[in-house]
Amino acid sequence: MLADTFPASQLGWAMGIVFGVNTFGYFVGPLMGGVLTRYFSLDTPFYICTGFAAIDFAGRLFVKPKKLEQDPVDACETASERQSRDPSILHLFSHQDVAAVGVLMALSAASFAAIETLLALHLERRFKMDSLQIALVMLAFILPSVVFSIIAGMWADVFDHWTLMLTGLILHAPSALVLAFTNSLIPFIGIACYYAATSAIMTAASMPEMGAIIDRMGSSSYAKIYAITNIFYAAGMLGGPIFAFFFSGEHSFRNCLIAVSLITIGFIPFFILAAKKYSGLPATRREHEC
Repeated sequence: MLADTFPASQLGWAMGIVFGVNTFGYFVGPLMGGVLTRYFSLDTPFYICTGFAAIDFAGRLFVKPKKLEQDPVDACETASERQSRDPSILHLFSHQDVAAVGVLMALSAASFAAIETLLALHLERRFKMDSLQIALVMLAFILPSVVFSIIAGMWADVFDHWTLMLTGLILHAPSALVLAFTNSLIPFIGIACYYAATSAIMTAASMPEMGAIIDRMGSSSYAKIYAITNIFYAAGMLGGPIFAFFFSGEHSFRNCLIAVSLITIGFIPFFILAAKKYSGLPATRREHEC
């Protein structure tokens, strides 16, 4: 829907907002559920979620965003010509650039999900925090991610996508390792802010780049490419807690973050190879004469 509503020059900004709000909801949801259950009742979060669902349903029914005008390339093509250039999902999965960006998103989602799984227990054990204090510390992961998702989204409209993603990946990779060995609260909060900000920079250009890949193919299979993007993201969200499950004991948080950081650092050489191959390619549709 975003690709149909915003031009390519504004797509990074629009998707950056979506990424930021998504991260906000992912972290705030469990916190609010815990607070509401503790101070009200077990049913309260379900009533509130029902209200949110009703608002969302009403928005889908009545909010009709204005779509972009049809691309001149599409306007002069027949349906059979467009269909001949629409790749299958399996074909898209086989593209190296799609796989590289998808794995990047999966790593980011898995890292966040693993931290969210173990963070509350770590803060309770290490810093003797109660639920309210834990919620406040978690803001260090939420707010920078929201802010930098929007900022990095605007950067994605200006700078090369691959350069931006690679820069974010290199900056982000060691942050989990540093966080694992941080034993003082104030430095922990600072590193958490850095972790969240660099994660946003790393992934903000990924969705616009997925759309650009389709554009360079001369296709219009945005639904397929974003479905693939969601598959990678969902795999990370599922894999993160499962990965964290294998770490137990007093140092579970530290050991999990060490493993996450090493995996992310190990991915850098592969992403550099992809960035060298695809960096600088135009994020525009292939020229096609009527």
